[in-house]
Amino acid sequence: MAARHAALVAQAAPAIALAVHNAACLLDLECAVRDGSFSRPLQTALLNRVNDALDQNSRAGVARPQLLPDTIGPDARTIGGALLPPYGHCAPDRESFLKPVAVACNQLEPQALQLQAHQNLR
Repeated sequence: MAARHAALVAQAAPAIALAVHNAACLLDLECAVRDGSFSRPLQTALLNRVNDALDQNSRAGVARPQLLPDTIGPDARTIGGALLPPYGHCAPDRESFLKPVAVACNQLEPQALQLQAHQNLR
C-alpha cells in the first residue's frame, strides 16, 4: 500500500469507527457495512484499522456492531436506489425489505448476501 494510502487509512479509520460507534449508540446496530469504490487492498487495510479503532472505543452499555465489507461494489448505490421505488409502492411491510440485512449480520457470509441480493432483483 502506498504511503499516501497508509496516511489516509490512519486518519480515516478512527473517524469512521467513531461514526459507527455513535450510530450503534443511537440505533442499536448489529452490523455496519463499509462501502466505497476502493481497491480491495485499500478496503482490507481500512476495514482492519476501523475494526481496531472500534475495539478501542468505550462501549459501556453498547453492543459493538460487526463491521462487514461491501460485496456488491460500486454498483451498490445504483442497485439500492433502483429498489426504493418498487419497495415504496409494492412492499407489504417494512420488515420484508430489511430481512436480508438482519440475516447477513447473523448467519450469511458476505458472498452469500451478494448472491441473495442479486436473486432478489430478478
